[in-house]
Amino acid sequence: MRRSLSAAAAAFMMILFILPLFTFDSHAENSAAGWSGDSSLSGVEDEADMFREHPEALDLLQEDVKNASQSLQMNIYILIAGPEHRMSDSEVEKFCDEAYDRRFGNDTDGVFLFIDMTGKRPAYDYLSTAGTAILFYQDNVDAILDAACSYLPSSDSVTEGEDYSYDVKYTIGSFLKQLESYQEDFRSGLKYYYDPDTHKYIYYFNGELKITKFKPPAVYLKALAIALVGGGIVHLITYFVAKSNYKFKAKTDPKIYLSREETRFNFRDDHLLRSNTTKTYISSNSSGGGHHSGGGHRSGGGHHSGGSHGGGGRHR
Repeated sequence: MRRSLSAAAAAFMMILFILPLFTFDSHAENSAAGWSGDSSLSGVEDEADMFREHPEALDLLQEDVKNASQSLQMNIYILIAGPEHRMSDSEVEKFCDEAYDRRFGNDTDGVFLFIDMTGKRPAYDYLSTAGTAILFYQDNVDAILDAACSYLPSSDSVTEGEDYSYDVKYTIGSFLKQLESYQEDFRSGLKYYYDPDTHKYIYYFNGELKITKFKPPAVYLKALAIALVGGGIVHLITYFVAKSNYKFKAKTDPKIYLSREETRFNFRDDHLLRSNTTKTYISSNSSGGGHHSGGGHRSGGGHHSGGSHGGGGRHR
């Protein structure tokens, strides 16, 4: 009986964990907008005028960025920031997220790279990600920026009037390669990202990107795994504690308390004290007592009210 109750309780708990997965579409609003397929808005903006003497190099970079946009199927925008965008780190993060949304729309797929050539010390380069780019790159933002921005001079060594166009050129080229090398397929639904600014989760469900306040399947599966492991550990502990406290012995034999030499019956006869007997019927429905019950780093935060974003930054 108790085994049946335990099985029923376990089944009930499984249903509680799995039920939200079947009610997803009726409760969650998905704001994911995807990629439009148009790379015309992707490109490089040289606000710092790094390529004033090498316009042909900037044209080639523009072409490279648009080709990468088509290949990776996401928006790619790179801003070479000049003195007009000398801001605090938190302001840079807010600017990048909002500039991306203004250009491409909320919750589309893409990245926005801020290359700090403003003269700020220390310089702060920042990568903002949106849509699928969050899942692709969030865990590797630091590695991407370290590899790409290693070509840029440290802010302490920047000299006014110096030509840094080649440094920026190699930085952008390396950045595009990093985007390609770190792009992965997360359509299994086990990977997700939570944006504390919009309180939304980003993940794949049934092969479709979801950006929603509804928790992803991975959250419920993780909770279920923890519950199963925790329940198993508690069960083992209870079993071994009970085993150590109760020493089960063989059935007691009354003969061990009697001496064969001192106890002898010479005459045996049965006599009833009374001639009548009483029988008491015990119902088979009665039961014993007891009760069974079944049982990448993102340095910014709280500054953006548009689409969901990931990202991270580094100083140099």
